Amino acid sequence: MLPRIASILVLVALVALFGILFYQVMAGFLMPVFMAILATILVQPLFAWLLGRLGGSRRWAAAATTGIVLIAILIPVVYLGASAVTEAIRLTKNPEMLKLDPQIMQTGVDWLNARTHLRLDAEEVQAELVVKAQTLLTPLAVGTSRAVLDFLVGLTIMLIALYYFLLDGDEMIRSTGKLLPLDLKYQESLLTEFSQVSRAVAAATLLSALGQGILAGIGYYFAGLDSLALLIMATMLASLIPFVGAALVWIPCALWLIVFADKFWPGVFLAIYGVAVVSMVDNLVKPFILQGRTNLHPLLALLSVLGGVQALGPIGIFVGPMTVVFLQAALTMLQAELRRAPAVYP
Repeated sequence: MLPRIASILVLVALVALFGILFYQVMAGFLMPVFMAILATILVQPLFAWLLGRLGGSRRWAAAATTGIVLIAILIPVVYLGASAVTEAIRLTKNPEMLKLDPQIMQTGVDWLNARTHLRLDAEEVQAELVVKAQTLLTPLAVGTSRAVLDFLVGLTIMLIALYYFLLDGDEMIRSTGKLLPLDLKYQESLLTEFSQVSRAVAAATLLSALGQGILAGIGYYFAGLDSLALLIMATMLASLIPFVGAALVWIPCALWLIVFADKFWPGVFLAIYGVAVVSMVDNLVKPFILQGRTNLHPLLALLSVLGGVQALGPIGIFVGPMTVVFLQAALTMLQAELRRAPAVYP
């Protein structure tokens, strides 16, 4: 008996040791792989349709699905991101684009001088503000090349993982399931919960961000703002932030038009449009998609998103709700096992 216990302890120690090493090796790829898993779940209907059209060839269906994802979704996103980065760099290299309206600047400095008895010069204040703006924007331009490279590497890994998950996903799940000391019905239940919640959360979040970005871009265009790609990309990213969302971008833009650019009515239009149209998308799209697809209470769903973002960053938007749902499912399974325990183990 003792040799068997010692053997089990050694095996547990080896599993723990190599599990830690495995995590350290794979930690840098967790984000792309996780996004590939979400993408695999989202494109399953398309993959199934292509599988039927291509005579049941999983290899060709997986390749075609991955190609469609690349062409229809990722290439436009990459193009928009590259345009946003180009515009950000252009702002840092062209000081004239960072200057405020001279008349408004002079009025503001005169108002400040009259109330503080200072003797500020409008041109000197303008030049100092430009220097400060360049100081804030320069790190963005300097780190752009590294960020773009990291993004392209992550995108490549995600596409490769997506292809293999579509091709061999079922076999991967079966092989992993054999290694888990968990009843098959519980494994299937967890997989079902994961698929339902991840599909609902990912679809709601991404569609809401895309809708807010497009609608905000229309508003920015009619308000007369430049650097549309940069503003659209910033709006889409900001829309992922709970509570503030896209308002983090369109409110400063509206204030800029009203206070600094001497465009009162375009600024008012953008403010009203942002409240009535852009930010309203989040309140319409997410409830519509999530309704009936998750068992999370709205308050618990909100807290899980906030906690996930705080603990894990942007990916926490997806991981937070899934963690709560998995906990609910695990507790339900545990309760069922405890009820069976007296009958199974008298």
